[in-house]
Amino acid sequence: MKSGKVMRKGGKPSKKRIMGGKKRKVDGPMEKKKKGVSLNPVDRSKLRKLMLKQQGDQLQNANDSKQKFEKPTSSTPEGGERKRRASGSSVESAGSIKRSKKKRVSFANELEHTKMLDSFDDSITLELSTSTPGRSILRRRQQLQAEEELKQKAKLKKKKQLEEAKEMQGKETADATGEENEKAAVSADVGDDPPMKIKSKPKIQVTKKMKEKLLAMPRKERKAFIRQLKAKRKPNFEVGTQCKLLWEQIRSGKTPKDEKDKLVHELCGVVKGKAKTLIYAHDTCRVIECLMALDRPGIRTMLFEELKPEIVRMAKSKYARFFVWKMLKYGTPQQRSSICEAFRGHVTTLLRQTFGSEVLEFAFNDYANAQQRSDIVAELYGREFTYFRPGKPITLQEIIANDPAKKPAIMRNMEELLKDIVDKPALKHSLTHRLLNEFLENCSVEQRTEMIDALKERVVEIIHTRDGAHVALHCVWHGTAKERKIIVKSFKGLAVKTCHEEYGRLVLLAIFDCVDDTVLVKKCIVQDIANDIKQVVTNKYGVKVVHYLCHPRDKRQFVKETAQLLAKGDDNAQSKKEKKDRYAELWECVSSALLTYIAANMRDLLFEASTSLLILNVLEPSGESNSFERTIPDEERLECYKAIAEIARDEFIPCNMEERFHLVEHKNASFVVTHLLKSDKTRTDTEVTLSAQLAELTTAQLASWTACNKGCFVLLDMYDSGKAKAVEAVRLAVTSSRKRLEGYSSQGAKLLLAKVAT
Repeated sequence: MKSGKVMRKGGKPSKKRIMGGKKRKVDGPMEKKKKGVSLNPVDRSKLRKLMLKQQGDQLQNANDSKQKFEKPTSSTPEGGERKRRASGSSVESAGSIKRSKKKRVSFANELEHTKMLDSFDDSITLELSTSTPGRSILRRRQQLQAEEELKQKAKLKKKKQLEEAKEMQGKETADATGEENEKAAVSADVGDDPPMKIKSKPKIQVTKKMKEKLLAMPRKERKAFIRQLKAKRKPNFEVGTQCKLLWEQIRSGKTPKDEKDKLVHELCGVVKGKAKTLIYAHDTCRVIECLMALDRPGIRTMLFEELKPEIVRMAKSKYARFFVWKMLKYGTPQQRSSICEAFRGHVTTLLRQTFGSEVLEFAFNDYANAQQRSDIVAELYGREFTYFRPGKPITLQEIIANDPAKKPAIMRNMEELLKDIVDKPALKHSLTHRLLNEFLENCSVEQRTEMIDALKERVVEIIHTRDGAHVALHCVWHGTAKERKIIVKSFKGLAVKTCHEEYGRLVLLAIFDCVDDTVLVKKCIVQDIANDIKQVVTNKYGVKVVHYLCHPRDKRQFVKETAQLLAKGDDNAQSKKEKKDRYAELWECVSSALLTYIAANMRDLLFEASTSLLILNVLEPSGESNSFERTIPDEERLECYKAIAEIARDEFIPCNMEERFHLVEHKNASFVVTHLLKSDKTRTDTEVTLSAQLAELTTAQLASWTACNKGCFVLLDMYDSGKAKAVEAVRLAVTSSRKRLEGYSSQGAKLLLAKVAT
């Protein structure tokens, strides 16, 4: 079995090797490093030794070659002159000299003769050239010198670390600490990149004897001993532990009220005088927040007075900032004013800092009064407004109107601040939105272009506030075609949610007005609305978006302020396509899904105030006030009219208070039906009309409508439509109920009798 393999019963060799067989060659540390394999501490140590050995060999070879070059092989006894021989004799004499093997080069055959330096003057000293390095060996020489300096520094660093490691070993430290020092020394010597620093809990270092003693202790004793070590490391450890124990009992629901009051009083005594040190820890800060949230007399005042000088520092802290929130939430108006006053002179730094900006936003948005909000915003205009505050709330437009010379300086300060905030979480705050809106309304064209370029990818994040939506409108109006494309793409998957926003929906309306790339708008926004049309139509803000797609800037649906706001973008320099073409393409994308949904859910939509007007807006013919010619296929219109006629077949019970009113008596449904019947006058006999569908009802059903005034007006509108089938159906219904109509005194009954009698 020389092959080193074990034979199985079937004659096939087994993969199991016999002891003493041929071993697989294991890669050394140098090969592992070339392959990119991570090295363990042992391989790092071996690699360090190998590199030191290679460096020593290189230095030895360099010294040998230098000595060989400095010592002459032969010299003349007279005058020490160098002897030069012909190339042939030089080669013959050099036959006995052992030379290193040289590389073959392509130009070697072109040399006519060679010369060899047989003797050298000892008085000549060799020095490095000070000439400017070119693209040859001089540049390489400087690189070698730089590498040599780095190696020397690494060796010194390694030596220092090894000395520290020896000192730690002399004190019998734990093995883990020595291993970390060795790893640091190896990495410093090898020249690898330093590892990424990972924050970890500080470890308690103990000696080997102490470690053995701890392992021999029972668990409870060991835990108590470690607690003592932590107490030595943390000066407030005992106080923090006591606070947490009391806090656990206070917040427990099983603790009686009397005992809880005693515990609160005891906890206040422990915390008093030490709150400044306890508030910045992740655990004890919760204890102080709990005290602030408890409604106990004197506790909040005591904590506020002790921590009042720390307000700005706490606002920037990861954990202590929540205590400032509690002071704003549970404090008195005087305490809230003190907090806002403490922010004076620090508003800019707080807004740039992540935690501080959240506290500033909370105070600005929820608890500051008009004067305090004005002072906070004014401080962001420039440093001078920190010291010279206006006595009353004032806007940026008023400041510029009073002193136009201040405008350039204010714009520069705001631009510098906003460029730092654009890429930070503070961009989502309402304070930032107000600052951006005022900046874009008063800045120059160049400044506006730069700001839009910085905001184009984050427009969707700021549209939830009024000022943020106005900032987004400026980006849509004045952005280039490329920037508009990025803005529209950012709404992909968020179109329905944006429709539900009170202010965010205005941005979608501006996109419908200005963006010429309707294919992209349909793909990213309108198609999402069509796919989830129910969620949009049933929302009080979303239905306005569908109204705009159907009838842009309809005065019946949009207030004057909204129309004036959207009109500001009509004169932008980027839009080239005709508005009517843009609106028609967008309506074509959403019309089919909308009409299908209306026909299927007519009974629910027709009796609601907002959705009933949408039905009327969609089905009525386009008039002069429409921005484009809205077309609806006859098949889809017919399905909607059939759904209305089906609802009209329900039994009519006048003034039915137990159930919902009938279609002809309900205020929303009768309003829609009446206006749709009036629009039938403009349609030809070949077109689909609602009066023709209602004429399919029986005479008894139509005659029952005469029992109420609104029903009489519905029949009157059917008669006025001029369609022969509808006129005949109304005449039969009136004839069958003439005696009853003559007994009514309502205006509708009188007009209906007069119209049909003629």
